[in-house]
Amino acid sequence: MSAWQAILFADSTPMETEIKTLDSHHPGQLDDIVRLHQTLLPRSPVTRLGRAFMRQFYYLDLVADGLIRADLCYHEGQAAGFIVYTKFASEFMSKGLRSHWLRICAVMTGTVIQHPSSLREIFRALALLRSRKQQTQHGSSAEILSFGVLSEFRTGEFIRRTGRRLSIELFARARDYFAAENLPNFRMLVEADNRETLLFYHALGCRFPPSAGEPSGTIEVVYSLDSAPEAQPSPSGPRSETGGSAVKSVSE
Repeated sequence: MSAWQAILFADSTPMETEIKTLDSHHPGQLDDIVRLHQTLLPRSPVTRLGRAFMRQFYYLDLVADGLIRADLCYHEGQAAGFIVYTKFASEFMSKGLRSHWLRICAVMTGTVIQHPSSLREIFRALALLRSRKQQTQHGSSAEILSFGVLSEFRTGEFIRRTGRRLSIELFARARDYFAAENLPNFRMLVEADNRETLLFYHALGCRFPPSAGEPSGTIEVVYSLDSAPEAQPSPSGPRSETGGSAVKSVSE
């Protein structure tokens, strides 16, 4: 590239915000979503199972098999947020473990060899992922599993400067997918003390039905595609996941 071309490139319009469906065979995207997951949802079972589990199974095999879907949001080339969702809420993990048990054994063995103290935590996290009651009272098999946007991209200043609400845009990706699959509603699990995310979902018109059997300290949130009004949540938006937390949403 000539010096003149370099100047033109430097003065060109900055990259816009874009949302990409995760390509599980793209190393850079895998690194980005694992880093976001670990940063935004440090307490979730998926995070506790370690980077190798996430990179070599969760975001590789489960995505490739179509058991979960994931989208990454980039702003000017920086990974700013992500969302993970499934239409197989009650069985995506058990199916994945059955189909790829050899890989799981190899990954977990390697993790324990490097960090022997992690064995108990691995068993606890796997048990939670396999046994967590994922069927909801309203009978939906659709669920947002993990959802997070970095804090610097959730501020009022960022929204005023860019006109973008990344949390809403990511949420809309999952909503539109479920609508295309003719699924009338879907759910999220949010930590009970995650006021920011609960307010976000309330503003979107979600319901908070009484529920039993969910992980302790979590609240089930339900979004109905045929009745939820258009709304404008507060800028801060989400962290969340079932068993973790980040818009915060939790789901796993």
